[in-house]
Amino acid sequence: MYRNKSIIQIGAHVGNTSNDPIFTPFNISNADFYIVKNYIKIIYCITLMNTDEIIKQLQDELEQTKQELNLTKEHLKKYTAPSCKKQYYEINKEEIKKKHKEYKPTEEQKRKWARTAYLKKKEKAEKEKSIVENI
Repeated sequence: MYRNKSIIQIGAHVGNTSNDPIFTPFNISNADFYIVKNYIKIIYCITLMNTDEIIKQLQDELEQTKQELNLTKEHLKKYTAPSCKKQYYEINKEEIKKKHKEYKPTEEQKRKWARTAYLKKKEKAEKEKSIVENI
């Protein structure tokens, strides 16, 4: 295409390019032109290789995330809806309800629950007080 030309204009620019140093033509020899042409081919091949590598890497990541998703789904199935626990509950439903009705917390548990409730209420009141003071 440019085999016989010694002046090449780089880029495509609309308008006045006479003052723009990037788009001014420059002289190169035919040998230099072939070096530049080969260099451009190399860059093009490298970018193609990089895109292929990137695509392959992204596909590998996609497969890996799909496998992780399947593993987590299987793991969650064990805890969210185990059939053996459902069967146990269906068989022993009355006994479980009876145990819940008969359950009475000890005095220690009651004191502990009352103490934590009191501390939370106190902490909440202090936060509200500090907010009011800061305003």
